[in-house]
Amino acid sequence: MNMFGKRPSQISRKELAAALPRRRVVQDILPAYPAGRPAHSVGGSSSGAPRQDTEKKLLEKRPSDRVVLTKFSHGARKILEAAFRRMGELMTSAFKRIALRRSDKKTADTVKTNFSDGMSGDADRVLVKKTRARQAILLGVFLIIVAGGWLFLKFFAYVTIKITPRQRVMSVDMVFKGSKNSAADFPLEVVSFKRMKEISGETTGLSDVNARAHGKIMIYNAYSSEPQVLSRRTRFETPDGKIFRTAEVLTVPGAEIKNGQIAPSSIEAEVLADQPGEKYNIGLTDFTIPGFKGTARFTKFYGRSVKPMEGGFVGTARIVAKEDVDSMTATLKKQLDEDIYQEYDRQITDGFVILDGAREVSYDAPVVSPSVTAVGDSVSVKLASTFQGIIVKESDIASVVATAYLGKDAEKNIEIVNFQDLAKDVVSKDFGKGEISVRIKGMARFAWPFDEAGIRKDFLAGDKSMNEIFDSYNGIERAEMAFWPSWWKFMPTKADKIKILRALTP
Repeated sequence: MNMFGKRPSQISRKELAAALPRRRVVQDILPAYPAGRPAHSVGGSSSGAPRQDTEKKLLEKRPSDRVVLTKFSHGARKILEAAFRRMGELMTSAFKRIALRRSDKKTADTVKTNFSDGMSGDADRVLVKKTRARQAILLGVFLIIVAGGWLFLKFFAYVTIKITPRQRVMSVDMVFKGSKNSAADFPLEVVSFKRMKEISGETTGLSDVNARAHGKIMIYNAYSSEPQVLSRRTRFETPDGKIFRTAEVLTVPGAEIKNGQIAPSSIEAEVLADQPGEKYNIGLTDFTIPGFKGTARFTKFYGRSVKPMEGGFVGTARIVAKEDVDSMTATLKKQLDEDIYQEYDRQITDGFVILDGAREVSYDAPVVSPSVTAVGDSVSVKLASTFQGIIVKESDIASVVATAYLGKDAEKNIEIVNFQDLAKDVVSKDFGKGEISVRIKGMARFAWPFDEAGIRKDFLAGDKSMNEIFDSYNGIERAEMAFWPSWWKFMPTKADKIKILRALTP
């Protein structure tokens, strides 16, 4: 047993200190340091290494009727660096204290040795090693947490600025004029384009048919240079005696004399079989004119088929019904409308509109082949449509309305935020001249513009206070700032970390 009557591991620190020579007692505490980011040095200094005032002074709150202030700093990066420097100083001071404790520990071990009862000190050495390992682990964890926190704030921290623009609500009721050519209240553009579609389908009509074959022939004049008039229903005969007649009066041009030879002239004509029936559906052939038989003109005036004759039929057959054509025409109109609306939606860019009364779609007469009541198993319908519209810019109308009702207070690019809710009646329009008159009526809510890019630039520059920045924009009524995380009160150094929201009062 030693002078304490105890084993060395049972000797308290207080007893040991009393037995040792009197020396300076080192406090096992860190110097006072407020939680969160470093504060400004005010008066004296705390224990440990002297505090360095490397931070930028935070902006002071100033009363304002338009801006809700929040503490922030433009020098976030420099402040963060100063904080890490201060942290390094504190860690250096802590390591000095640890070294001093180790010195005290060695002295205590000496005293224990002097009063040893002969037992081994291996347990004390193991305890010292465990303490050192624990301190190293805690230091590593602390550094990892600090580095992770710094990276998190660097990449994810942001600030949201909610701006309420200057607004005003007024009742408006006025007619405004737009034109593409001359001076008017607002400019406009006229768009026009055509679309055409074709569709085919089976016929559904049935009828007792006595149809005559028809086709086209070329009539030649090799008789003289004088033109020859042929009356309506002039007969043309095939070699096997089938008769076809012309549908209208024709004048065959006179022949030409070339190198002393007669060069025949010609004209194309539609002919119809003299009798109904399928036997008149013949192929290409030559024709003579029976009326000239017995004269010199009989061999000098003749005809030749342009294409085979067709359509001759007697009996019950499928025909083109009017209902078939009407149904197919309705389908084509629906398809054309979809194409037209897709096209003008494509041509209208953001900020432009076509007023409801300033657009028009027209359709040409459908082209039907074969015609209604004609014999046939199928029919095709072709339809063309034309779109015309007047495009106006919302901001142009908003500007002219604002000028009329706000006078000198109106600014360029002022917006009517409820433009869609206002009645916009087209009084008159002229697509050819490119003119329109529109009556605007309703309760208009005007909102003043502000420059988002300019606000971000001002904050990143860091040479103005928050009040000075917002006061320089006449279109701002109120502004609020919210940081994320909420305890990180530093302005970001990148524009994409400054989010600006526009909040309209209800």
